[in-house]
Amino acid sequence: EEEEEEEEYKDCNAPTIRHALYVSLHSGVGLDHAADDSPATLYAVGCGHHDDEDTLCSSDNKADDCTSSSSPRVRIVCTGPLHEINTQVRHLDETYIATSIRNNEIDGLISISSDPCGVNSSSITAASELHIPVTGSGGTSLSVAAADCGVNLVGNAGGSVATTTYTRAVSYVCA
Repeated sequence: EEEEEEEEYKDCNAPTIRHALYVSLHSGVGLDHAADDSPATLYAVGCGHHDDEDTLCSSDNKADDCTSSSSPRVRIVCTGPLHEINTQVRHLDETYIATSIRNNEIDGLISISSDPCGVNSSSITAASELHIPVTGSGGTSLSVAAADCGVNLVGNAGGSVATTTYTRAVSYVCA
């Protein structure tokens, strides 16, 4: 009987998450009901942070990529009032996500309850300009992204009615 050795497989041509931004409100209130001073935390993947650095907020840092020694990880960028978090989101969206789209480093965008005319406008505009596929959840934000910004909406994109986590995941992967 041969023993199979597990080997870490890293294919730089395989689909990966290059960048991700996620805002979590501390109060358990949804973003639709949050105030500018609601406490929140911003998490990110691949937006200028490496293991030995303390903050993502410096624009001098290089983004995680497939050539780094470890896979990109979720990191806490900062915690504070929502208006400060939104400032950081806008900066990271423009500096990393939109730039990567314009550099043809991103093949598709998953947008979940984004703000296409606000803090996420740079990446949504870049996606529209380069006609990359966009899918996601958050019917109102995706409708605005498609109607007002002209993004190429694909897959089972939209709200949560009649969808499950499984159908959304399949849609995101296929897009």
